[in-house]
Amino acid sequence: MAAPRPDPLLRLAASFDAYLTAVQDPALPERVRDHDLRHMAFWHAYYADTLTAFASGQTPEVLSGTYKVINRNAQRAHAEAGVEALLPRLQTAQGTVLAAAAQVPAQTMIPYKKGSRPYARDAYIGVVAEHFDMHLRYLHGIAQGAPEDTWVFHI
Repeated sequence: MAAPRPDPLLRLAASFDAYLTAVQDPALPERVRDHDLRHMAFWHAYYADTLTAFASGQTPEVLSGTYKVINRNAQRAHAEAGVEALLPRLQTAQGTVLAAAAQVPAQTMIPYKKGSRPYARDAYIGVVAEHFDMHLRYLHGIAQGAPEDTWVFHI
């Protein structure tokens, strides 16, 4: 008999908590912490908005453009925000994601961005969790002395 699959919301909660710990590691250079927090605050607010729209029966505004352009815009959108502002934004978005996702029917197909394939709700939550896990690996690497330019996804 196959082992039961873990609840995607529990996985996301664990990934999010691990990320919050890692991004506040004193071994991280401040520029890395700020850059990563701006990126994740932008994306997690987007996930929250997308899931909230679906939970309320609305059509979400889906991001368009290349990831490179979207990520540059994310940095600009939060350029003036420091850690003190970004951490609460990220935590608020997490609460919204968890609450809204629970209201979205499982078979709902959710787009990640225009031009990408949509995901069923649980798979979408899995992609969000993996986004945090990817950044967690990045932050752990940097905190342990890996050169920042070895992390291509973050350019």
